[in-house]
Amino acid sequence: MALPNIFCSLLLLSIKCRRCEFALSNTKQIRKGGNLLITVASMAEWSKAFDSSSNLVRGVGSNPTRCIFFYYHEEMTDWVKRSTQISTGVQFIFGISSLIGFINIQDKPPFLIALLIADVSVQFLEFCFYIFFIQLAYLKTYYRYFDWYISTPTMLITLIGMMEYLNDDDVTINSFLSDYTNEIIYIILMNSMMLSFGLLGELGYTQTKLSVIFGFLPFMATFAVIFIRFARSDDSFILACVVFVIWSLYGFFALLSYEKKNIGYNIVDIFSKNLFGLYIAIYLLLT
Repeated sequence: MALPNIFCSLLLLSIKCRRCEFALSNTKQIRKGGNLLITVASMAEWSKAFDSSSNLVRGVGSNPTRCIFFYYHEEMTDWVKRSTQISTGVQFIFGISSLIGFINIQDKPPFLIALLIADVSVQFLEFCFYIFFIQLAYLKTYYRYFDWYISTPTMLITLIGMMEYLNDDDVTINSFLSDYTNEIIYIILMNSMMLSFGLLGELGYTQTKLSVIFGFLPFMATFAVIFIRFARSDDSFILACVVFVIWSLYGFFALLSYEKKNIGYNIVDIFSKNLFGLYIAIYLLLT
């Protein structure tokens, strides 16, 4: 019985637990699908390595001479699962409602139609990701970045496009793209930088607070250009302020626990994507 214990002890030289992040020295981290498989040698080592209050503990063997395997993943809590399901339902309702903007589009401005198509595409992508989360039954927060790297630059371009239309309703797709090429490239780059800082924090490469602080720098730089170049009327200024406040909430929720953070993201996604699309649809319908 001593050999298994010695073998496992040789495998385990260091286990470090911090926010459910584990580092092993002189042994390989066994991963499957992004999840971490950890081997420890005894219940004593288990108690030293892991927080007994952690709600992520799924089960442990009781024989101290037998290896104990711990399989970790961020399974949705009840509140995260419910909020994800509710958010998905609300997204579907708002997504369908946004289609009213395509009623009688023959005489509608092509520029506004293009903006609505872009936002509806973002809503569709968002809806697909949420369905994926529900079917998967667990949600790693960094999965959201697959959506955000595509949707957020599209949303920002849609935002400045809508602001420019509020400033000048004679704007066209070609004139907008040619007049603001530099601004569009700048906004896309700053947005990518913001997301990258957030992703580094979510993956544990940097502290969460630092990633949020550094992420807010390109975020502020992005909206500085948006306010300076596009908030030239009262309506466009108000729209920029509303979007700025809503997007700022992502940084606030990033500082919270897994459950509170993802519940917050589920709520803010509706306001940042779906309600904005409905706003464009109603504006287009009344134009």
